[in-house]
Amino acid sequence: MMEDAYALALSDPAVLLQLTALLLVLLTVVVAALTAIVTVTVMLGRRAAAEVAALPPAAPSVPRTIPGSIVAAISAAAYAIVGSHRLIYIGEWPHDSAWATEIRQRQHASHTPHA
Repeated sequence: MMEDAYALALSDPAVLLQLTALLLVLLTVVVAALTAIVTVTVMLGRRAAAEVAALPPAAPSVPRTIPGSIVAAISAAAYAIVGSHRLIYIGEWPHDSAWATEIRQRQHASHTPHA
């Protein structure tokens, strides 16, 4: 008796359409889940590789102070190129990108239409 009910239900086109839609939705969910898993795995692998690549190389054993003769030579070379402008600082540039951010903002602002 139950088998007849199943056979009758499966012979109805509306029931077949509903079952097909349900299977399609389930397949879509499975594919989306697998895509998410693969994407996360790849991104974590890239992040780990980027972190390894971003490690600074081992610093050579160079003294942190610059000898006066080198400062004088750099100052003379900069004066020869720049001229009478005032030199404010000679040394290692800090790894701050604030100047790049400021220049980028100026560049973007120059392209915006003025009201």
